[in-house]
Amino acid sequence: MKTLIVHKEADFNWLRRLFPDRSPLLASVCNKPLLEYLLDFAILSGSRHVRLATDMPLVEVEAVFGDGSRWGVELTYVSIREADDLEAVLLKEIEVSASFAHVPSAWPRALRMMAKGQVQTEPLATNVFALSDWRQAFDRFEAREGLKNILVPE
Repeated sequence: MKTLIVHKEADFNWLRRLFPDRSPLLASVCNKPLLEYLLDFAILSGSRHVRLATDMPLVEVEAVFGDGSRWGVELTYVSIREADDLEAVLLKEIEVSASFAHVPSAWPRALRMMAKGQVQTEPLATNVFALSDWRQAFDRFEAREGLKNILVPE
């Protein structure tokens, strides 16, 4: 299991006022940084992979927590923009995996399910671009905006 911790500076202004010299994630609560409590909760929940997404500088936090090996987890970091809402952050964290291993009946069955409306494909195609707009599509891909960008011949 994986855990995503989203930390937005605006949500922690009150803590910043109490600990102006430290990142709110490093604020000591009972001699333990706040982020360590969040890691403990993730570990108790069964997570072995934790990602911290924040719009604050990460240098100080990374120096203290490193790769998470001290806690027996893989800890990774990602910077988000202040303007990113939770939905945008979650969308960027979606992993889609596919497999070419299938039985011969898989495609016809999938098409029947789509025809009956049993499978919603619209959320998967978040952006559709004309082939001539390929630069915009690639820019969106690079910015990790959307789950799937589709180019359509004109």
